[in-house]
Amino acid sequence: MMLHQQGGNMDDLSLSAAELREIRGLLNWSQQRMADELDVARNTVVRMENGQMAIERRTALSVRYLAWHHAMIEKVSRQHPGQTATASPAPELGDAHQQVDLPLSSSAETATRSNPVADAWEVFWDLRCSRQGVHLLEENYFKLAKATNTDYSYLFMLQLLQLLFDLPVPWNSCAPVEWIQFKALRAFTDKLYKANPQWH
Repeated sequence: MMLHQQGGNMDDLSLSAAELREIRGLLNWSQQRMADELDVARNTVVRMENGQMAIERRTALSVRYLAWHHAMIEKVSRQHPGQTATASPAPELGDAHQQVDLPLSSSAETATRSNPVADAWEVFWDLRCSRQGVHLLEENYFKLAKATNTDYSYLFMLQLLQLLFDLPVPWNSCAPVEWIQFKALRAFTDKLYKANPQWH
């Protein structure tokens, strides 16, 4: 199993069909269980595992978080053509379970993080390096963490940053208004937090 490196490239946030199958096998989950956790149809999981459907980055992040959250799996080995998966195929029987947090990736070494705000920021290293105006977001992001009385979870901060980086950039600006204006970022964060208690 490969260990996560701080500030790794965006390949760390991608997921292949073989990796999805291996993670599901390591978790000993059915395809229905994985589908329920990801809030997608079982057929979607089948198609992703067969390579018939591209695995979007957000889905990949979700799968990696589930792997860590349920089994402390940091990263599975990359599969090369001709190699067999290291885990046995998971059973295809459906099973009842209680839905967990809507997830994003975590390559955490421990379940408890002393600084979830900074740790989540590090996950988006490559995006930060490739975007204009990111210094404005950085300043307001950490200012927000200090100004609030809310103890944001690592999962919530990952979700927040993913959405912030997905925001469109106005034609007359170098960055979204939520990056530039602290009040706009705070309003965006508060709205997201209140609407998603499953990420707390």
